[in-house]
Amino acid sequence: MVVVYGANGQVVPLGDRIGRGGEGTVYRLSASSYQAAKVFHQPMSPQRVQKVTALIGVTDESVRKLAAFPQSLLYNGERLPVGILMPLLEGYHDIHHLYGPSSRRQAFPSADWRFLVRAGTNMARAFSAVHAIGAVVGDVNHGSVLVSPQATVQLIDTDSFQLRHNGQLLHCRVGVPMFTPPELQGRDLSRTERTTQHDDFGLAVLLFQLLMQGRHPYAGVQLDQRDLSLEESIKQGRFAYGDQAHRLGVKPPPSALPLASLSPPVAQLFENAFGRSGTRPSSTQWISALATLERSLVNCGVNRSHHFASSLQSCPWCSFESASGLQLFGDVAPPRVAASWSSSPDVWQPLVNVQTIHPPPMPVAQAALPAAAPTSSASTVWVLFWCLIGATVPALVVDPTLAAVPFAGAVVCLLLATTKSGRRFQLRRAYASAKKGLEKAESLSRSFSHDNVYAKAIRDLQGLKDAVDALPAERDAKLRALRTNEERTQRDNHLKSTLIMRASISGIGSSRTSALASYGIESAYDITRHRVMAVPGIGPKTADNLLAWRDSVERRFVFRPNAPLDPTAVARIDAELAKERTRIMGEAQRAAGALPQKRQLAEAEAAEVAMRMQEAAMELQQAEAALNALGMRP
Repeated sequence: MVVVYGANGQVVPLGDRIGRGGEGTVYRLSASSYQAAKVFHQPMSPQRVQKVTALIGVTDESVRKLAAFPQSLLYNGERLPVGILMPLLEGYHDIHHLYGPSSRRQAFPSADWRFLVRAGTNMARAFSAVHAIGAVVGDVNHGSVLVSPQATVQLIDTDSFQLRHNGQLLHCRVGVPMFTPPELQGRDLSRTERTTQHDDFGLAVLLFQLLMQGRHPYAGVQLDQRDLSLEESIKQGRFAYGDQAHRLGVKPPPSALPLASLSPPVAQLFENAFGRSGTRPSSTQWISALATLERSLVNCGVNRSHHFASSLQSCPWCSFESASGLQLFGDVAPPRVAASWSSSPDVWQPLVNVQTIHPPPMPVAQAALPAAAPTSSASTVWVLFWCLIGATVPALVVDPTLAAVPFAGAVVCLLLATTKSGRRFQLRRAYASAKKGLEKAESLSRSFSHDNVYAKAIRDLQGLKDAVDALPAERDAKLRALRTNEERTQRDNHLKSTLIMRASISGIGSSRTSALASYGIESAYDITRHRVMAVPGIGPKTADNLLAWRDSVERRFVFRPNAPLDPTAVARIDAELAKERTRIMGEAQRAAGALPQKRQLAEAEAAEVAMRMQEAAMELQQAEAALNALGMRP
């Protein structure tokens, strides 16, 4: 049993053990719900005692609210310092639990993009407070930042901070390479004086991973196919998401968000933080940019758990979820698709009591008909023609001069007969053409009420309404299909909930865990040989270890046939249908808004059709009258 004493020599009663690490064990205090004791496995070195004593002497309350500074030393029975008394931080989680959707869903099930931005702002405030007292965090890493369910932040492991005490520099002796700036890579950190600029690099990495779904800024795809470690990529400045990435021979990993998904000011700060020119942004610059970003966030019209910068034209999370099949934020499904369309009565109002547009009835004016005059029939003219020819022949025999009169009459009859036949032919053709024109006009008039632009617009609007009305049935069908595949869904969720960061896998440390997360490999579900072999630094042996671990996780799966449907899968279905409904309603709004104009166009077309009917009828009447004038029937 561990027994420790306070500075006054009194026993400090230890309660339950709440954590254990390489250096020591953390206990809850039996007599306090606000304090914890960290007891080291070995007595503290004089250098550590000196630093802890200096930290205990920090009285600035603004920094003590944001960093878990030690409150007093703890001693063993021989009065040797063996531990520290510190604030108890319950309900907090390491910040890396906020990075990816799988870990975030477990630790922060209701967190959305606003929560991440706020947590990032508060983390920058904590760094700024430390810098304000002349200290440097030094050992920046995702295990030294804790986040509460309210997005407040606490820095821990403060006994590793660098600070000056009584004129002496007390170094931060350790560091994690993936958060160490290029200029310090490979150096002996125990003898290196850190600056706030070094902290600014680590802070930028933490913020990048927080806002970019766990991706590390230097974990990219090497265009020259070199297998560079994360540390080497940092040292060479190969920022995978920057404007100069292609020139540096690197590009983002598959399915990574572009920097453009953030606001332009925040994206530019990342460019400055990881680029080869310029000064790294300070914690105060991050506070300003992130606070401005949070104020500019707007809610997605499709998924209520999505928020994005107002400067963007569309929601980047919808596109990412559609491409990846992941639900990024929140544990609450979007509103269920409405069972009826009555929630938008104004849109569908034109479908109630639709008034069909017909060509207006227009009286057909009587055509000016040619006067009928009695004329000789064609047969009479031809009889007279042959009689005159018969008279002309004997006259030629008797006296040619006498033949001139009957011959002239025959010529006149021939002209009369042939002219009348041509006229009849032309009139019949004109009549047939006029009749065909009227039939065509009548056909157009009959079909107009169905084929005009207004009628077509009404049908299109009705089709959109039918599509909205069909969404609840589509949802039911998708849920039935989900129930059919429930065993696979449960197995997938079991794999997704088993995180690499919490596992002990041979060859997988914090650096490789971060590299895997940068390629979207966060849980057992994400592991396939093809995917892990694409990650820099992962060879065949390490891939075998990952696959073996995944198989062991899958073997522990137990199917629960009576369990409720996976809420995440249901939420995804509802999000898809809500997006579709939003699209349809947008089209419906535009279509309904255009109806008055289309009705005017249709009414104008109807008047034009009626006019064509009148003109065609008049033309036919004139053709009939012309035939009648020649004694012909139509």
